[in-house]
This record gives sequence, C-alpha cells and structure tokens, in this order.
Amino acid sequence: MLCDKCKINKSTIHIKKTVDGNNVDIYLCNQCAMKNGNKININELINDEFLNDIISSVSKSPLQVSYIATTECSNCGTSYGKYKGSGKFGCEKCYGVFQNKLEPFLKSYHKGTSHVGRIPGGFEEDMLIVKEIKRLKERMNEAVNSEDFEDAAVFRDKIKELQGNMKNRGK
Repeated sequence: MLCDKCKINKSTIHIKKTVDGNNVDIYLCNQCAMKNGNKININELINDEFLNDIISSVSKSPLQVSYIATTECSNCGTSYGKYKGSGKFGCEKCYGVFQNKLEPFLKSYHKGTSHVGRIPGGFEEDMLIVKEIKRLKERMNEAVNSEDFEDAAVFRDKIKELQGNMKNRGK
C-alpha cells in the first residue's frame, strides 16, 4: 500500500484513529512520518473534505510516531513498526526492548503477564521461591515508600537469603 501523503513510497506505518464514531486509517512511509519532527498532523494527510471535517477536533494534537519509527532491537534490528506489520519478533531480545508496549496488550489479551498454569515436575520448589522473592520485593518497596526502613531491611535480608539458597542449589 502506498503512503497517503507522498503517494510514492510503500507505507510502513499504520495510524488508526476513531473520531466521533468514524474510523480513520492513515498509511505512511518512514520519510513522511519523520518529516515533521516525529509528529503527524492528521489534517495534512487527508485530502477528503468529509474526513477533514470529522477529525478537525483532534487536529490540534498530532500523533506521536517516534516510538514506532525509531525503536529497534539492538540485537537483530527489528523495529516496532516491523513487528506490528508482521506480528513476529526477530529474536528473543525483542521482548525486552518492546516490553512497555507489549504488557498492556498481553494484559488485555490474556489474564495477566506471568505464567499461572501447571509447573513441570522438579520445578515446584524453585517457582515457590521465585514467587516468594517477588512478594517480598513488593513488600520491601511498600515499606520504603512508607519510610519504614527497618522492615524494608528485614525484607531485603530475606530476599538475599532466598536468592543465595537458589544459587547454592545450582538454579
């Protein structure tokens, strides 16, 4: 599909916006998306007067596309835009690079972002320790936020002890 702005290059960015109950789809190439300082004003992209009237209320707040266009995995070079287009990552490190964009999606699509199913045999104890460490870290952060530093130190020591036990077991 060609870019809606220049009508020359292949579009790599898809902007989908619902305004007053009407869906507006805009397709852009990287060059057109980056021309205006990583901001796109919808009115400049749409030539149809009817659509311009519909979206006039949002024309004052341009859409940010810098994350889509510029964020890339340092390991494989996959951009967020490429992932959105194909639905596939280039490597295992992409999950960490795009984590802040993935978590809301995973939370809405699944019941959460961590595994809650059955645990394979032999890993039950390790998983219990990991869950306990996570719970203790949350309690430690709560204690720090409420300036209860003595309790925070106790939680810190328990966390270190559990982590040491896991290391000693070779896990």
